[in-house]
Amino acid sequence: MASITWRPNLDQPFVYGNLIEESIFSARAIYQDSDGDDYSPDGTYTYTYSGADSGTLTAGLKLNAGSYILTVEFDPADDSLGANITTTALLTVE
Repeated sequence: MASITWRPNLDQPFVYGNLIEESIFSARAIYQDSDGDDYSPDGTYTYTYSGADSGTLTAGLKLNAGSYILTVEFDPADDSLGANITTTALLTVE
């Protein structure tokens, strides 16, 4: 089964005026090979946000105050791996 490991550093309050940092783009897709070993295949990660506003999440972005759902979607380069997978994280901009 495929999954995405993503732990954006959102433990501290995110205050309006702060910019989205490059470190938030740290997701890693995890698949298992036939031996049960984990690996991370090639593919494309797309980061988006929705809530008070919506759009593509990019470094340097300044979000308005409000609650957001951050989503990362992984599209594997190898079609035999199946459909895209996603995961989410919550962010509140104070």
